[in-house]
Amino acid sequence: DKKKYDQVVSKWNEIFKKPAAPPPKPKDKPKTFNTRSPNGYNQKDGGGGNKKVPYYKKVKGTSFSVDAFNYGDIPGVRYYFLSHYHYDHFRGLTKHWKKPIVCSSLTKRCLVTFLKVSENLITTVDPGDERIFDQVQVSCVTANHCPGSVMFVFRLTTGQTILHVGDFRANPDMESDPLFWNQKIDHVYLDTTYCDPQYDFPSQHLAIERAVAKVEEFASRHANNRLAVLVGAYTIGKERIFKAIAKALDCKVWANNRRLETWKVLQDEEINSRIVKDRYKAKVHVIEQGKMNWKHLKDIAKQLSPGFSHVLAVKPTGWTHEKGQGNELENLKIKTGGNISFMEVPYSEHSSYSELKRFIQFLRIKDTRQIIPTVNLYQSKEMNSYFADWIRESKEKGPESQ
Repeated sequence: DKKKYDQVVSKWNEIFKKPAAPPPKPKDKPKTFNTRSPNGYNQKDGGGGNKKVPYYKKVKGTSFSVDAFNYGDIPGVRYYFLSHYHYDHFRGLTKHWKKPIVCSSLTKRCLVTFLKVSENLITTVDPGDERIFDQVQVSCVTANHCPGSVMFVFRLTTGQTILHVGDFRANPDMESDPLFWNQKIDHVYLDTTYCDPQYDFPSQHLAIERAVAKVEEFASRHANNRLAVLVGAYTIGKERIFKAIAKALDCKVWANNRRLETWKVLQDEEINSRIVKDRYKAKVHVIEQGKMNWKHLKDIAKQLSPGFSHVLAVKPTGWTHEKGQGNELENLKIKTGGNISFMEVPYSEHSSYSELKRFIQFLRIKDTRQIIPTVNLYQSKEMNSYFADWIRESKEKGPESQ
């Protein structure tokens, strides 16, 4: 009902006001991944139609799949869990879908509003909730990835507990969640997007803080010009950075109609209170992440030229860190060509290498076989080596870290 939904929205908005804490710096030197096939993993586990279902899409010992909507009717699966509303995770979901879906309330609202999925098929689980599906107790923790994103916790009748993180940005706040206090995690399906020591970018908090300072400094130097600040974002995601910039500049925000519809669904008053439909009255313009390149920026600057004389583009992405830079926040640069300036910020909504390490050690994982990577499986051999190092380090620290 509306009252419950409003309470959930309020809870999610509070969650997304909390930036992550700075991660510790790793001692490992950057390594280069090879591109060989995964070692020791069978990816031909089950199937739907002509597509093979990757083994990590099915939760072992249950009738559940996670983020597996593009494989048809999967044998043995009764409940299809969705961790968050990003296309690479809900791909395959349409208004014709007929199987039971489990997701958070905000994700449900997106599915019903944009994909026209039948509301009757969806059961919601939000942080603090518990549900029973096929005798498995299901609860969740915020994944700190995008609004509505969750990590699912499955408690089986065998006594085992399985954690599926979906996509997540680990931070120390997660360690205070009661779900992790009184039980051990036996297996974790891990988002390994940045599982490489060279991807040890700064915390969200520090990245946002530095980006805002650079934008403010740039805006003050262009006080005599009409400056438009373009910030790259996904349909859902990257909200924290453009909200912080808009707050610092105390200005209006413009976005296209599709994004406005999404913001309406999210009911984030911090965003909605700044919206203006006339883009020439907005200083911050939220743009598709895929258009944050020089080619598209030239087109956008031309469109904005009647009202703005200069464009500053801010692209938040963890991939900007891939060269293994050490102190890139201090050296954050704005490149300028004509009336266009461009800054890439090492901001991500996936966990950095150090954050993954800290999270696995916090869970007191004792064996690499307890960790199931869900991204970049061609690098499995290297990742397994990192997991072994993390576990070995925990053991050397003694029982308190175990």
